Order: sequence, then C-alpha cells, then structure tokens
Amino acid sequence: MSTDRQLEEGSEIRLDFEKLRAVARADHPVIPVAVQDVESKAVLMIGYANREAIEHALEHRVATFWSTSRNELWIKGNTSGNRLELIDVRINCEQNSLLYLVRLKGDGACHTRENDRARYGCYYRSIRRGELAFVDPKILPAPMNFSMTRIRADRWQILKNTRLRALEDAPYAFCTTLAEARKRTDRDWRDMARDHATLSDRAYFIAYLDGEACGMAGCYRTTPHSAVLTAMWVAPEVRGQKLGEQIVRAVVQWAKAGGATTLEAQVREDNPARVFYRKIGFRERESPCSNADDPIISIALDLADPI
Repeated sequence: MSTDRQLEEGSEIRLDFEKLRAVARADHPVIPVAVQDVESKAVLMIGYANREAIEHALEHRVATFWSTSRNELWIKGNTSGNRLELIDVRINCEQNSLLYLVRLKGDGACHTRENDRARYGCYYRSIRRGELAFVDPKILPAPMNFSMTRIRADRWQILKNTRLRALEDAPYAFCTTLAEARKRTDRDWRDMARDHATLSDRAYFIAYLDGEACGMAGCYRTTPHSAVLTAMWVAPEVRGQKLGEQIVRAVVQWAKAGGATTLEAQVREDNPARVFYRKIGFRERESPCSNADDPIISIALDLADPI
C-alpha cells in the first residue's frame, strides 16, 4: 500500500501535527474553514480561505478555498463536479475561522473514493481503541443512553473495579490513593457496598452504558440540611456526553429526599473538573483543609437551583 493510501485507507493513526506549520509558510494569509452539510449537520471537510476565496464564495454562492499546496484558488467541484452550494457563512467569536454551511451537489465532498464514488465527507474513520475504524460519515453518533443505579450489596465487585479504574485514571481527584485502595480486602469492599446500599446517611451511584460501569459518585450526609458529594468520576470514553450532570442529578435527588438543602464537595485547585462544577452551579469558597502543598477548593450547590 502506497504512503498516501496508507494514510487515507489504513487503520494506523498518523496525525499530521506539522500541517499548520506548513500553512503558516504559505504565500497567502489564510484562515481555516469548516464545512458542514446544512441538512445532515455532518462536518464534511476542513479547508483554508484567503480574502479572494471568501469574496468568490459569497459572490457565486459556492464553497471556495485557497489551496495551500498548489497556491491557487480552489473552487470545490470544478474538476470533480461535486460542488458545494453555499447556504450561509458563519464566523467564530475571535474572527479567525469560518463555517461554510453547504448543500452537496454531487456524490461527495472528499477527494478519496469508495466503490468508485467520492466519499460523502472526509471524516469517514473514528478512533477506536487506538486504531482507526471506518464509519459512515453521514451518520452522527446517537446520544448515549446511560442508566444509573444505587450500588447494591451484591455488586461490591463492580464498586471495587470502578473505584480502582477511577484511581488509575485520575489519581489527583481522590483522597484515597490507588495503592491504598488495592490494599483493601474483598471483605472491605463488601462492607463498603453494603453500607452504601442500606444505610440512610450515605449512598453510592454507578452509571452504566450497555451494562458496563462508566461513572460513579458517592455521597453522605453531614447535617440534616447538608450532604457531601465525593468520589465523582466519569470514564474517559464517555466524557462530553453530559454523564457528569446525570450523576450529580442522581446525588441531588438522593440528598433532597433526605431533607438536604445544600450539596457540598471539595476539589483540588488544579483539578480540571472545577470547570464542570462551576458550569452546573457550584459556588467556590476557601477550604479550611487547603494548604500551600495541596490547595483545596470547597464548593457548594444550592439544591433549590436546577442543574
């Protein structure tokens, strides 16, 4: 298989991190342009446009770019016949990139071919377990359907495996270390699952996708009107799917059922999850546990506010 064919048809990930460096050396200043099918909402391709290309696109209502490799105006479809009718042009907040909303007039927008036809779009492979797998570029992933249950005493093994995986993935986010957790006996895990399943002052929620655990959170009451969120974690492969919000909602529902009006938590200052907590309504305040070596932020959520 030739080098180009390996790049375009292979399963090996070979990302070109030098592309933008090469674009910056082009003779004409350009900005990136994302191209989206106005009907399917699928992203078809990424190109670059200079002032001449943008003016041509707006005047002739056809997707037009500046070819940084050939250093010339590129009217998409002039050679292949697969033109992109320009419906609208959107500009980003910093005015350094564009979005062409288009309607495809032809077989596809990609220069690669399948079954002797141009592929619909350039994004026809997905990263799966460290390799590239072919997908239909017209079909966007369906929303993931998660299920959420309070841990049961007989599911202690799931609690154990999920906690250990979370500690391996994000050791900075927990008070317990992975080494400490691995020292726990099966009886310790059984007792932990039993207590969080049956006692009224604590609970543990596990999120599942297709029967596999993919997220968790613990919670416990400190006063009649206050509960604490702890051990919050979402598996890397399902991040960005709003699972975190679903887990917090399950904890909030449990806390409110017991009379709590405030949900509290602590997060390390350098934990990326701080952005998530702020987004869903937690307010930050100084923690009495914080110190210079391990700065901790206390956060609190008013349970009267919707997430």
